[in-house]
Amino acid sequence: MITMCPEDSVPLTGIGEGHDLTVGSAGLSVLFDREHGVFSIRRGTREIYRFKVDDLDTNAEVLWSPNGQEFVLNYSDSGALGGFHVRVYQIDIASDDKVTDASRAVQGAIRDFKKRHYCKARGNNVSVLKWTADSKGLLVMTSVYPTGDCGPDEGHAEGYVVSVPDGNIKRQLTLTQLQNYPGVCLQNDEP
Repeated sequence: MITMCPEDSVPLTGIGEGHDLTVGSAGLSVLFDREHGVFSIRRGTREIYRFKVDDLDTNAEVLWSPNGQEFVLNYSDSGALGGFHVRVYQIDIASDDKVTDASRAVQGAIRDFKKRHYCKARGNNVSVLKWTADSKGLLVMTSVYPTGDCGPDEGHAEGYVVSVPDGNIKRQLTLTQLQNYPGVCLQNDEP
């Protein structure tokens, strides 16, 4: 299975019983209440947006954009092998901290990959590896579960550079190109 190196993401860090926090810029942060499964986007101490991820099970991580005003939530609904999902949020600090769910930005990559590679038994996985330097795009990795019930596509992975928020595919990458993409650190935990 291909996994990200720790330096490619900003993990949630504990701040107390049942809560995790990650910090962007301009006083923005994401607070996760593990007990209730609720995420709260904050500016300073003021909550500006709240959302719940009903299918969140484990492996949640937040990736802030370089400008610190957008973030991605990668998470799994069932453990280390998947299913991995993505949520994308943009915060307009110039417009009274309006929050937009831009998760549709990864849908084109998901659809394109599914046309050629798909696990009928389990579906596919998607995760974001990083933001582009200009904070206007995402490097997305799509993959088939690495299990025998997924047939000949077992473990196949590819990458996409997509624009945010519209999701236009700017570039498609093979796994080798993805592994060699500037600033990406992927590791294979199998021999």
